[in-house]
Amino acid sequence: MLLSKRIFWDTDINEIDPSVHGTFLLERVMRYGTLEDWRMLRSMYNTEELVELAKQSKDLDEVSVSFLCAVLDIEQNEMRCCTHNVSPKNFWNF
Repeated sequence: MLLSKRIFWDTDINEIDPSVHGTFLLERVMRYGTLEDWRMLRSMYNTEELVELAKQSKDLDEVSVSFLCAVLDIEQNEMRCCTHNVSPKNFWNF
Protein backbone atom coordinates (compact mmCIF):
# COMPACT_ATOMS: atom_id res chain seq x y z
CA MET A 1 0.00 0.00 0.00
CA LEU A 2 1.44 3.37 -0.97
CA LEU A 3 -0.50 5.60 1.42
CA SER A 4 1.51 7.89 3.69
CA LYS A 5 2.87 6.00 6.69
CA ARG A 6 2.27 9.03 8.93
CA ILE A 7 -1.48 8.44 8.61
CA PHE A 8 -1.05 5.12 10.42
CA TRP A 9 1.17 6.11 13.36
CA ASP A 10 -0.80 3.84 15.70
CA THR A 11 -1.37 0.90 13.37
CA ASP A 12 0.85 -1.62 11.61
CA ILE A 13 0.27 -0.71 7.97
CA ASN A 14 1.18 -4.27 6.91
CA GLU A 15 -1.85 -5.62 8.76
CA ILE A 16 -4.35 -3.39 6.97
CA ASP A 17 -6.37 -5.21 4.33
CA PRO A 18 -8.03 -2.75 1.91
CA SER A 19 -10.86 -5.21 1.21
CA VAL A 20 -11.68 -5.42 4.94
CA HIS A 21 -10.63 -2.04 6.34
CA GLY A 22 -11.95 0.29 3.64
CA THR A 23 -13.91 2.55 5.99
CA PHE A 24 -10.90 2.89 8.28
CA LEU A 25 -8.71 3.83 5.31
CA LEU A 26 -11.21 6.41 4.07
CA GLU A 27 -11.51 8.01 7.51
CA ARG A 28 -7.74 8.19 7.98
CA VAL A 29 -7.09 9.63 4.53
CA MET A 30 -9.83 12.23 4.98
CA ARG A 31 -8.59 13.26 8.42
CA TYR A 32 -4.79 13.09 8.06
CA GLY A 33 -3.97 12.40 4.42
CA THR A 34 -2.71 14.51 1.57
CA LEU A 35 -4.13 15.02 -1.89
CA GLU A 36 -1.77 12.29 -3.08
CA ASP A 37 -3.25 9.91 -0.47
CA TRP A 38 -6.73 10.74 -1.79
CA ARG A 39 -5.59 9.93 -5.33
CA MET A 40 -4.16 6.64 -4.11
CA LEU A 41 -7.45 5.82 -2.37
CA ARG A 42 -9.30 6.62 -5.62
CA SER A 43 -7.07 4.16 -7.44
CA MET A 44 -7.72 1.46 -4.82
CA TYR A 45 -11.54 1.72 -4.92
CA ASN A 46 -14.00 2.54 -7.68
CA THR A 47 -16.56 5.32 -7.23
CA GLU A 48 -19.36 2.98 -6.12
CA GLU A 49 -17.13 1.45 -3.45
CA LEU A 50 -16.07 4.89 -2.18
CA VAL A 51 -19.73 5.96 -2.00
CA GLU A 52 -20.55 2.92 0.14
CA LEU A 53 -17.52 3.47 2.38
CA ALA A 54 -18.47 7.12 2.87
CA LYS A 55 -22.06 6.19 3.67
CA GLN A 56 -20.95 3.56 6.22
CA SER A 57 -18.44 5.75 8.05
CA LYS A 58 -19.39 6.94 11.53
CA ASP A 59 -16.35 9.17 12.05
CA LEU A 60 -16.00 11.96 9.48
CA ASP A 61 -15.68 15.66 10.24
CA GLU A 62 -17.83 18.31 8.53
CA VAL A 63 -15.17 19.30 6.00
CA SER A 64 -14.64 15.68 4.95
CA VAL A 65 -18.39 15.15 4.65
CA SER A 66 -18.74 18.21 2.44
CA PHE A 67 -15.81 17.13 0.28
CA LEU A 68 -17.09 13.58 -0.14
CA CYS A 69 -20.63 14.76 -0.92
CA ALA A 70 -19.33 17.07 -3.63
CA VAL A 71 -16.82 14.65 -5.15
CA LEU A 72 -18.94 11.49 -4.95
CA ASP A 73 -22.30 13.18 -5.62
CA ILE A 74 -24.10 11.95 -2.51
CA GLU A 75 -26.40 13.69 -0.04
CA GLN A 76 -25.39 14.30 3.57
CA ASN A 77 -28.55 12.63 4.86
CA GLU A 78 -27.36 9.38 3.23
CA MET A 79 -24.20 9.32 5.34
CA ARG A 80 -24.26 7.46 8.63
CA CYS A 81 -22.01 9.99 10.34
CA CYS A 82 -24.64 12.68 9.68
CA THR A 83 -27.65 10.66 10.80
CA HIS A 84 -26.26 8.41 13.55
CA ASN A 85 -26.16 10.15 16.94
CA VAL A 86 -23.58 8.69 19.28
CA SER A 87 -25.00 10.42 22.35
CA PRO A 88 -28.36 11.97 23.10
CA LYS A 89 -28.83 15.62 22.14
CA ASN A 90 -30.15 16.65 25.58
CA PHE A 91 -27.82 14.89 27.94
CA TRP A 92 -28.63 17.15 30.91
CA ASN A 93 -32.16 17.98 32.05
CA PHE A 94 -31.99 21.77 32.30
